[in-house]
Amino acid sequence: MEKAEASERLDREHLSKIKEHERKYADLEAKMREDSMLSRIRDAENSQHVAELSQKISQLEMKVGLLRSCSRNIFQVFLLNTYHYTFINSRTKLC
Repeated sequence: MEKAEASERLDREHLSKIKEHERKYADLEAKMREDSMLSRIRDAENSQHVAELSQKISQLEMKVGLLRSCSRNIFQVFLLNTYHYTFINSRTKLC
């Protein structure tokens, strides 16, 4: 009888340990799923941030292009005015 009781007690201890290990395993799985989800959220936020920065860079490149174009046009007008002024002054000296 003592052997049977000892065997039952051992079985209960083993069952208790198995349940404890199963609970720990379930906790670890839940933690792993949570970490994975948080990682995906961070990745999505980083991707969105990169897209926003890329859009900002494109806008700035467009502004630089417009500024270069405007400065070329201003320089051309300046040259034309200078040429026109020089031409008029040279003609008035001839008269």
